[in-house]
Amino acid sequence: QKTTTTTMAAEMTTYALVVGGERLKPVDAEEAQRIVDDLAIVVAENEGKLLNEVNLGCRSYREDGVAILAQFLTQELVKNVTIVKLDDMIAGVQTDPALRILEAICGLFAHCTLKYVDLSDNALGNRGLEACDAVLGQQAELELVKFEDNGLAAESMAVLERQLTGSEHLQTLIFENNMVGPEGATHFAGIVGSCPSLTNVKYAQVRAGLAGARAVLQAIVDNTNLNLLSLDINGAKIFSDDQEDAIALLVQAITQNPNLKHLDIGDCELTDDGMNQLLPFLLEANLSLEFFNVCENELSIECCDKLADFLRQQQSTLCTFHAHANEFTSQGVETLMGVYKDSNESRLEDVDFSENQLGHRAAVALTQAILPNI
Repeated sequence: QKTTTTTMAAEMTTYALVVGGERLKPVDAEEAQRIVDDLAIVVAENEGKLLNEVNLGCRSYREDGVAILAQFLTQELVKNVTIVKLDDMIAGVQTDPALRILEAICGLFAHCTLKYVDLSDNALGNRGLEACDAVLGQQAELELVKFEDNGLAAESMAVLERQLTGSEHLQTLIFENNMVGPEGATHFAGIVGSCPSLTNVKYAQVRAGLAGARAVLQAIVDNTNLNLLSLDINGAKIFSDDQEDAIALLVQAITQNPNLKHLDIGDCELTDDGMNQLLPFLLEANLSLEFFNVCENELSIECCDKLADFLRQQQSTLCTFHAHANEFTSQGVETLMGVYKDSNESRLEDVDFSENQLGHRAAVALTQAILPNI
């Protein structure tokens, strides 16, 4: 795995070290030695190049194995590393040794200037986050952090807020499938509100309800430094109560970020009423979306006229439209995909209308819309 990075001063070739092998296979001392032997060959083959990425993900480490890895991944070897992928490293390990393993592995990169950190699929909690502080709170130039399926709750989020608040260079904040609740969402909002360079915010399936969604959307609105390119609030359920207030916040968050390319409002319990209220504002915002997701929102033919108007406005840029698990039926799909029939502007390549009570008419409409772009 080699990449080429160009700077103003010179062209510099970099390479990555990736721990291979069977997914989640335990890495004890014996297995670690085999891994080190393989990695040593990669290092030798790339002599004179810069190591900028280390991927230790998807293996289950043991303390004796980590000790072997630490002898190989010296400060001198990893000094130019900016990308670390540390996902799913402690599966099946008891809590106390897991914490020591996390601290030891993250500590290997304490002297690096990290840009990209993925800690997904590790059961962290507040103690786990503290163990990972060398790649979080101690890093001043992070650009991307990724937390998917970490089991983080409200108490843990207070730790994460402390670690990431004020990260001036943070551009991408990916947060998915963590049951943080409303209180935890306020800590996530604290991060969003304090990071001026964010362009990509993913706040998906966190079970924080309307109060949590309000806090995050309000943070986006209040952070006037933002220039979001991607906003994902899938599963936020923001239209389950006090609908007009929630729509107003979402509209303000979107209109303050007119350069959005990716918008995911799936599984937000929109219903036709919510969508019909939202769409006029989306039209007025004059976006140029490339990705739009409205799945699992109980939408039907009742919102299709306004949704078709929006798709028509977006057809020269929109490549992906996901609307699965709604109630559009063939009639609704004909209305929506009719926008693209015989269009010379359409860029649509990826459409998902699965689980929408469709028949032959829908298949014909989809084929006519998509076939010219395949």
